[in-house]
Amino acid sequence: MSSIPAPTRVMFELTLAVREDPDEDTGLYESRCFQLGTASCGSTIEEAIRNIREACDLELSVFDTSSQLVNYLREHSVMVWTDGDAYREMDRMRGSSKWQPEIGVLAMPARFIRELTTA
Repeated sequence: MSSIPAPTRVMFELTLAVREDPDEDTGLYESRCFQLGTASCGSTIEEAIRNIREACDLELSVFDTSSQLVNYLREHSVMVWTDGDAYREMDRMRGSSKWQPEIGVLAMPARFIRELTTA
């Protein structure tokens, strides 16, 4: 009988950016995750943030194992924590604010946690 690998908790942080002013032609707010090269938009800033989070989730949902996901994230220069390190990092970051405003752009950290098999 083969054993099922225990899930590995993977935590990572992506920086999401949203333009503060809507596009003149479409009236939509542009949102991006520069690390993954993912883009989206929304009719409000809040909707643009929700949509870029969903787009990042969708892009990363194709990975079946923690090693595939971790390798992909590291190729894109994303900091990754796994298992116990993920819990310690969550505790350390709890309540911290890392807004990094640029002119005309709101940037914020977005934390994601996935549980995947190790195979």
